[in-house]
Amino acid sequence: MNIVLVVSRIGTEDQLSLAKENEILTKERLCSGLTLFEFVLNKIKTFLHEEDTDGNTWHRLANIKRSSICNGGTTHYNSSDILGLESNAHFHRLWSVIQLVFCTPFGQNEYTIEEMFGEGLNWAGCAIILLLGQQRRFEALDFGSLILRLQRIDKKDVTPMGVSL
Repeated sequence: MNIVLVVSRIGTEDQLSLAKENEILTKERLCSGLTLFEFVLNKIKTFLHEEDTDGNTWHRLANIKRSSICNGGTTHYNSSDILGLESNAHFHRLWSVIQLVFCTPFGQNEYTIEEMFGEGLNWAGCAIILLLGQQRRFEALDFGSLILRLQRIDKKDVTPMGVSL
């Protein structure tokens, strides 16, 4: 939508002047790459790469013994941490669960996630996965899409325990 064109037709001279200045400023920012969105993403990325007091970052697999992975042995997780949430290296798994919950059918008078929060939660999850460098793992291991692919192959339209597949 061209704001300057609309304001020139129905706005005042002051509004037109402000709209033109805004358009110039916006074009300059887009051309030089100084957008606020890029700044925020870079700031989040620096937070994700910072170490905490234990020396852990979001990328490090803190609860897995690396020697057992290299030697072909079984991996050892913290027994109280099923999804590996303490190390934050498995955010893609947590996001997969959250998306699956988003897709569950709601009651007749209940709001959907999109109606309550818009697309912000989806964009935030995608941005965090991208900034953590977990997009390939998410694409490979997302069990929501696995269930969808299985349903497309199976072609069954059943509702087990009240959940429509």
